[in-house]
Amino acid sequence: MIPIPPPPSSCCNPSRRALVPSTRRPSPASPRPPPLPPPKIPRSTHLTAAEAEASEVVKALYREPGLALAFFRLAADSLPGFCRDAFSYNRILALLFRTKADPAEALRLVMEMEQDGVADNISTINLLVGMGGGGVEVARCLDMANKWGLRLGGYTYKCIVHAHLRSREMSKGFEVYDEMRRKSYTLDMFAYNMLLDALARAGMVDQAYQVFEDMKQKHCVPDAYTYTILIRMSGKAGKTSKFLSLFDEMVSKGFVLNLIAYNTVIEALGKNKMVDKKANYTN
Repeated sequence: MIPIPPPPSSCCNPSRRALVPSTRRPSPASPRPPPLPPPKIPRSTHLTAAEAEASEVVKALYREPGLALAFFRLAADSLPGFCRDAFSYNRILALLFRTKADPAEALRLVMEMEQDGVADNISTINLLVGMGGGGVEVARCLDMANKWGLRLGGYTYKCIVHAHLRSREMSKGFEVYDEMRRKSYTLDMFAYNMLLDALARAGMVDQAYQVFEDMKQKHCVPDAYTYTILIRMSGKAGKTSKFLSLFDEMVSKGFVLNLIAYNTVIEALGKNKMVDKKANYTN
């Protein structure tokens, strides 16, 4: 029997494809796009900025009020076509207000504002009143408002009241409040409580009661803090029936009494020698 030789190995019998050269032609390369023209470089390097753009730069520099103020002044002198308006002035004034800058710096800005012939508005007055501490600053701001022919609104009156209270000028603050009340302007809850607390600390009891009644008539519902202020004030003034009625009114309106409210009532009862009633009002 003749042995059958094994099949030829692929390693010793290379394929025909490896021996026969390829007859395919290489595909032509895709055409390259034409080169881009060189960019046109403007001959002039002068920058221009509108009022809104410069105002956004000032806004971005709110952490650096000195740098923002320097840019604000540089923009008017160095950027062609830039003209500062009331909005840009108020933006930099608001920045100075938030960073509690020197009010004298704000007044210098107002002088520049007048030199530029920019028409001022009531927002400028509100910012200046907020930066001032009361007294001379508030009077100066009111003189500016009269000079510019501006009409004071409810928000401006509220800013003036706050300015006087911050300066411990409680009587002037109440006078401004009385004026705004006659003009049918009202305060919000925070402003009412701030005024009541200031009057109570100054011992102006009758004025505080008047503000409290106005508050209820203006449909501004008193909160627990309002009653706490009045109960403490009435207890210190020795008005026992008043602070007891205020406490009963507070409970009847469903306010949740916290530790401060209870301590205020206990203190008022103790000062007026009403120890026997402590158990009734603290249980």
